Amino acid sequence: MIESLKFDCLHFKGHIPCKPNKIRGKICTDCDEYTPISKRILIIKLGAIGDVIRTSPLVVKFHQLYPYCHITWVTHSPEIVSSKFVNTICKFDFPSVYAIRNTKYDIAVNLDKETEACSLLKDVDASEKYGFIWHNNHIDIATLNAEHKIITGLFYQKSKANTQHYLDEIFETKPKILYF
Repeated sequence: MIESLKFDCLHFKGHIPCKPNKIRGKICTDCDEYTPISKRILIIKLGAIGDVIRTSPLVVKFHQLYPYCHITWVTHSPEIVSSKFVNTICKFDFPSVYAIRNTKYDIAVNLDKETEACSLLKDVDASEKYGFIWHNNHIDIATLNAEHKIITGLFYQKSKANTQHYLDEIFETKPKILYF
């Protein structure tokens, strides 16, 4: 029986019945609602409630780029994150961080410059990492595209002169690739 379970299904919850099973009695072996996960994506946005809300359009963008993606979001304010497009919403605490560190992601994004957020991105098992990461005992950029955002965050003069909108900073896009 266990070999017939579809652990890669978007509906699979891991420890409780999935919605197709609970509501319609579907079983993995013959489920016509089986939806393979296209990408596993982690978003680390711990910060202020307003910043968490402002970051929400990123989730929509991920769903446009990767239909059937599974998104996990870790934050200090899980009650603010909409569950419409986010599959797993985690409070930043030991059990959640432990589970995240033991999960494989295709894409992991950290949009916070705090030590704990940067350290988590460093420790996450992800094929692609974007945003801010911990490196050599300090905050660093995971990709060159995060350089503008780190500079405007660290220097008041640069921040004051910055004319780029927050959303443009967090997701300048090119086909199939997100840059941070």
